[in-house]
Amino acid sequence: MHSPKDVIEKIRRKRFGIGLSLEDTSDDVREFILDKEEVLDRAARLAKDINTQKPRLIFELVQNAEDNEYEDGVEPLLRFILRPDCLLVQNNEKGFREENVDAICLIGGTTKKRSLGYIGEKGIGFKSVFLVTTEPQIYSNGFHFRFVYKESDPTTMIIPEWVKNPPDFIDLSQTNLVMPLGSMSVREELLAFLKEIHPSLLLFLQKLRKIEIQDLIGNSFTEIRRREENERVIISTGDKEEHWKVIRRLLDVPSDLCEERRKDVTQTEIILAFPCKLDGTPEVTREQYVFSFLPVRKEGLRFIIQADFLLAINREDIIKHSSWNRWLRDSIGEAFAKAVDHLKADKKLRLSFFQYLDFSDVKDEFFLNAVEQIFQHLQRLECALTESNQWRKPGEVLTASKEGRELISNDDAIRLFGKEYLSSKVLGKSSVLRELGILEVSARDLIKCLEQTEWLTKKSDEWFYKLFDYLSKQKLSDEEIEYLKNLKILKLQNGELASINEDPVFFPPDKKGKGYGFETELRIIRKNIYRMISRNKENTQRILGFLRDLGAQDSEPYQIIENHILPAYENDTWKDKDTGMLRGYIRYIKGNIEKYEKEAGKRLNI
Repeated sequence: MHSPKDVIEKIRRKRFGIGLSLEDTSDDVREFILDKEEVLDRAARLAKDINTQKPRLIFELVQNAEDNEYEDGVEPLLRFILRPDCLLVQNNEKGFREENVDAICLIGGTTKKRSLGYIGEKGIGFKSVFLVTTEPQIYSNGFHFRFVYKESDPTTMIIPEWVKNPPDFIDLSQTNLVMPLGSMSVREELLAFLKEIHPSLLLFLQKLRKIEIQDLIGNSFTEIRRREENERVIISTGDKEEHWKVIRRLLDVPSDLCEERRKDVTQTEIILAFPCKLDGTPEVTREQYVFSFLPVRKEGLRFIIQADFLLAINREDIIKHSSWNRWLRDSIGEAFAKAVDHLKADKKLRLSFFQYLDFSDVKDEFFLNAVEQIFQHLQRLECALTESNQWRKPGEVLTASKEGRELISNDDAIRLFGKEYLSSKVLGKSSVLRELGILEVSARDLIKCLEQTEWLTKKSDEWFYKLFDYLSKQKLSDEEIEYLKNLKILKLQNGELASINEDPVFFPPDKKGKGYGFETELRIIRKNIYRMISRNKENTQRILGFLRDLGAQDSEPYQIIENHILPAYENDTWKDKDTGMLRGYIRYIKGNIEKYEKEAGKRLNI
């Protein structure tokens, strides 16, 4: 077994010819000669990629920590310490082995398992450190080595040098990456990189549980932790916490899907993370990132989508034309549909998960396609909770305004439409409900229901007041007003229902007192309904205006005395009436004689 120093010397000798004699004809020389040209070419391409594409350094280091192996019982930790002269990165992994050292000294070398996809691309990972330093050092499990990068020779990025004396500020029980810094601008750039570390970064990493960021220059310390509690993943930063409902969907990669960078991947995951408030209900005030193991960009979504998307080398965007990415995108709808089972079973989310479906801020065509597919899947799913606490498909339920529900109850909706209402406890924007296919009961629908006279006969005075109040707020067409005139929607004092087009209908003659006792003989709107209209001063004129548009008239003394009271005495029908009604006749004539005589005089031209 080779010592750590021997491993470094072996790589220098066999791969780069360092320490070999020209007279030496060993296998080491032949291997070096065969590899040299290819190594030079690949190193040159990598250097160009790093300098032109600018990989996201901190995220690549997080990736490396996530790929590492940890002892049982250890809480995986990644620590960044920004010192005046360097950035120190520490990780409590098991430590480097010979194969890890060998891989880091290759272009595109890796010891990652790839059955479920991976984070990095093109082996850039560790090499991104050359963005900020020319002499990165690694101290891990007895290995002490560095790279001394020279821009004129790209292979120096992968030529290791043994370090005899490690610095005294490192912790040899951990893996240490030391990046000496040159200028102040580089330190400021690194500080900006560190600030990019988002708390939700830990959501989808399988191993890392804690990230620490210590700035010895600015004297600041940040700790980000992950824990699971009550079916939530909790990400804490200092005294702040973010709560998430995380749901995973494992996918089998289609055998005919060809993608060189995922050729060994047979399964992959789509993970959806739904942000929650401390009380467990949806937190939808902020846009969330799309992730490819690490944050990529915001796309206007109210929940996080994590998938193994192929990214541009700078990790700042998804490669939209990739068939692999399009397949993942087209799998999001199914993943969301499967997640609904978990959301329905969650006591805190079952009434409110529609709030996550607000896609009004999604503008990118790539993800608009996913939005469309999410709605298509949900339209076929029993995801709408009804007033009777049953789950139904969206097209099998209705919704209505509060006023609409007061006029047409859930039982009425079943009888009249054959559908239940969406539970009034369910939260969701009306635009989302429409997109799901949940129809809203409209004024036109209500008017159609008013044809059901038998249904109307069972309604209370208060219901008719609410009906007139509701209809008076609608912008009804002349055609709809004429249609209403034919319907028996006016409840009379005698309890019967009447339509305007049958015979005239009047407002009560005594609007303030107890009445005269003969109102039941006339087609007069029920006085109790009129009182309700008059009681609500703000709406009185609007509702009365609607009833007048419908054809209701004020009770004129001349018409009542001339066409109703006097004929009763002329044909002796007064003899069949009780004394209370007869007293009402007299009282009415006495109280309105002047108005009667005035109108009679006009008609006789007196």
